[in-house]
Amino acid sequence: MIDEIDIKPTCQEDFRDWIVDNWEAVEDEIAKSIDKVAHEYSENGENFLIDDSVDSDNLMQEISNNIKKGLLNVIDTYEEKQ
Repeated sequence: MIDEIDIKPTCQEDFRDWIVDNWEAVEDEIAKSIDKVAHEYSENGENFLIDDSVDSDNLMQEISNNIKKGLLNVIDTYEEKQ
């Protein structure tokens, strides 16, 4: 009988699995970004128009920053190989 071998996934496999298993968290952050940008506009008495290039750029930047921050946080959880 062959003994079971504990094979650990590579960092890339682990990261891919995290993205697949937790993408709802990313979508939640995107939704929060949309709400945040829309709320900031309403506080200033402005309307948030998704078709407006300035509004879209602000929204894109907010979403991009949150995704980048989240992915970097995941990478930071990896232990360095000794």
